[in-house]
Amino acid sequence: MKPEKGGAAQLAAGARRRGYNWTARILFFTALLAWLALPAGTVQAHAQLISANPAPGQTLAQFPAEVQLDFSEAVYLESARVNLLNASGELIAEGVVRFSPTSERTLFVEMPTQPDGVYSLDWFVVSSVDGHDTSGTIAFSVGLAAPKASLLPPPGTPDPAATLPPAAELILRALTYMSMAVTLGAAAFAVLAWRPAYQEIAMADGAAAAAAAVWDGQASGLFRGLILFGSIGVLVCMAGVLIWQS
Repeated sequence: MKPEKGGAAQLAAGARRRGYNWTARILFFTALLAWLALPAGTVQAHAQLISANPAPGQTLAQFPAEVQLDFSEAVYLESARVNLLNASGELIAEGVVRFSPTSERTLFVEMPTQPDGVYSLDWFVVSSVDGHDTSGTIAFSVGLAAPKASLLPPPGTPDPAATLPPAAELILRALTYMSMAVTLGAAAFAVLAWRPAYQEIAMADGAAAAAAAVWDGQASGLFRGLILFGSIGVLVCMAGVLIWQS
């Protein structure tokens, strides 16, 4: 019976070594997936307005022939809208928008000349990086001091910070994080919980070691299946998010 015990121990040791190598590769792969997936949901901060000419609250001697808007990331030209409003929030004109020759982060807007007065630019853009829309209002005056109240968006203007992405994108992102949880959870449980317990049982002789080897093979198959399923889910959902944003 001793050779059988020795053979079972050798099988268990071999399975243990193979399991360690395989788990190390999976942990590296899932860590890479996490690194790739996290920017899709957390790093991107939408196309924020970083500067404008005229600047908010600026008083000009004459109406500008052209308005310049600089954003933190590239935007879609076909979705960009810039409207000129008077002091009462009424629409005066719709601007003609074009890209800067050097950057898709900068928009130039042509407006018809207006007399002295208080005005505001109501702008709306969609980021070509993450597909989210942002909007805002820039108040300025021509020949007059712009009142502080005119710096506020017109009544009824939606708050960009409270605007949620489309439902389809939210679902895809939720599925991405669920897949990541399955992948990382299965890998962590295999390394931190199952492997230590298996090693302790495998050190025993006789039927316990043989049973541990059998259970280890079955458990390894289950963990591998979960990790593979979760990894595929992450990749598919990330691809779906990119396709949706495009």
